[in-house]
Amino acid sequence: MNNKVCVIGGGISGLSAAYFLLKKDYVVDLYECSYQLGGLASSFDFGGIIIEKYYHFICGGDEKLIDFADEIGIGEKIKFQSTKAACFYNGKYYPFSTPFDLLKFFPISPISRLRFGFNTAYSKVRKKWEHLDDISAKKWLIRSIGEEAYQVIWHPLLKEKFGEYYDQISASWNIKLYGILC
Repeated sequence: MNNKVCVIGGGISGLSAAYFLLKKDYVVDLYECSYQLGGLASSFDFGGIIIEKYYHFICGGDEKLIDFADEIGIGEKIKFQSTKAACFYNGKYYPFSTPFDLLKFFPISPISRLRFGFNTAYSKVRKKWEHLDDISAKKWLIRSIGEEAYQVIWHPLLKEKFGEYYDQISASWNIKLYGILC
């Protein structure tokens, strides 16, 4: 059996794949085109301030990632802190961290706020989401929270994160994201 494997990409996925392959006694060659490992989870110097290349976060509910960090000896470096989120809409910031913030989010109707809140709560306790692999997040969200809440809240987020592929992202990605929210 040939036990040599090539992993392309030194981001979190490539590094994790290489790690687990090494644990199974594979010989791994890792290739990364950047001068540093980490992919979008890496950082850069911006006038003396270290800035992450792309937003990343770990929540308390992300147990597998926390266990993995412990296994590779960096778990103690994870520090949790409360954060505040906001939604920027039509030139104004709206607090968006708590259920009360959602109730006061006036860019969408009261019915849309309720649908969004129920959908978020349901998604956080949902255990099975695999059957959503074959439906787009856009279609699922519009059906679940309505067109108005989708256009104001989720459409800009999906478009920013996934670019031209925003409408092809699986609803299972979205439901899994809800499930790990802090």
